[in-house]
Amino acid sequence: LFSFLFFLFTMIRTATVLVLCAVAYVMAQQEGFVGVDGNDLFLVPPTDGTIWAGEHNLLSTIATQSAAIAQHIAEIDTLTTAASTQGAQIATQQAELSNLKIALSQQAAQFSLAHDNLATQFENDLLFIDGVPRVVDSGANVGAFTSLALTSRGFPVISYRDHALGNLKVAVCSNSFCSTSTIRTVDSTGNVGTDSALALTANNYPVISYRDLSNFALKLAVCADTTCSTTIIRFVDSVNDVGAFSSLALSSADHPVISYYDYTSGDLKLAVCSDSSCSSSTIRTVDSDGYVGAYLSLVLTPNNIPVLSYLRTTNQDLKLAVCGDQTCSTSTTHFIDTTGNVGWHTSVALASNGYPVISYHDLSNTALKIVVCGDVICSSPTIHTVDSAGDVGEWTSLALTAANHPIISYYDKTNGNLKLAVCGDTTCSTSSSRTVDSEGTVGRYSSLELTANGNAFISYYDDTNDDLKLVRVAL
Repeated sequence: LFSFLFFLFTMIRTATVLVLCAVAYVMAQQEGFVGVDGNDLFLVPPTDGTIWAGEHNLLSTIATQSAAIAQHIAEIDTLTTAASTQGAQIATQQAELSNLKIALSQQAAQFSLAHDNLATQFENDLLFIDGVPRVVDSGANVGAFTSLALTSRGFPVISYRDHALGNLKVAVCSNSFCSTSTIRTVDSTGNVGTDSALALTANNYPVISYRDLSNFALKLAVCADTTCSTTIIRFVDSVNDVGAFSSLALSSADHPVISYYDYTSGDLKLAVCSDSSCSSSTIRTVDSDGYVGAYLSLVLTPNNIPVLSYLRTTNQDLKLAVCGDQTCSTSTTHFIDTTGNVGWHTSVALASNGYPVISYHDLSNTALKIVVCGDVICSSPTIHTVDSAGDVGEWTSLALTAANHPIISYYDKTNGNLKLAVCGDTTCSTSSSRTVDSEGTVGRYSSLELTANGNAFISYYDDTNDDLKLVRVAL
């Protein structure tokens, strides 16, 4: 179109030049001259001086040609504007088509990636449902002193110790089967991270109690977000050699409550934080009858009253302490099982009626046992041996189903395996046990949580490979 317009303009300009040349030629042939008559210009011959009117009227001819030229130029301008507009529209359409092509390519790539991710997730989920263990952290020597909690979406969060570096770590799984996770070093000051216990706030922020071996102290880490990218670290108790066997629960206001053992005095102690970050706390001695408080476990009632199970080392008995208020200013303690050397590796939970249920190890009979209390203070306990095949029952972790049926993870020392016991009723009068992981020596430091849809998550230590492992089992 532009080439055509340029050609048209050239032809008009050439025609004008030809007209002027013709006039000059006629004048030269006739030996005439140009004269003026009024407002017009005429060609006058030299012979008689008469004016040649009509065909030799130069100004009229030039004016007519000028008007024609102006009209053609205006037409050219119009066509040029139209061509420019069309060119801009074509360019815009071409750009839109190019952008659309890019967008479609990106959508195709995203769809392909989503398809691959979904296929991978589906495969991993099936594997996890089938009870295939997953290695969460495989550092130099990691995974001891595990403690497990599930977020509101059912994603596992695990605190544990990095033994090689002497650090406290946390793994926050990105989905329900922990195919990927965010791993943080929470505390690396000194030799820390043993005896860790973890709980999650209402916002799914991890809170971890643990022992500082460098300072023989009880410490608390309060994470500021779900992945623990920033953390408040507190010394909760540093008087004497304290902090062993720590167990943590959060009140309804997300205030930490921690039970622990005082090695120096041989007492069971409790710290009740005044706020969510534990800027201050009330510390109580709950039981000082002999050497008491090892292998302890803590749970809170709906009214935030602490209930604790533990070993009385002096006579190797299982005991229970029930606090009289939220800060345990008063408490009642009870002997639950005194037959033989019992009360090791305790784990306590409350049934829907508020009655305690405790799993523990019977060292005399190398067995896993359970006690189901008949009231709040466990004055009338029902005791059953759950598993006695070999040396079993260390590192117990207990949870209750919606029907109050106990589920227990524990260590099979004879075979070096992780096992799971599923009770058939509320008192565990019948039960079934299964081996969950038998690859190498595995299962110490087990921690158990149940999902809403009836699956059991267990975190534990792989002694053979020095790894942190996690398994999900359908009950």
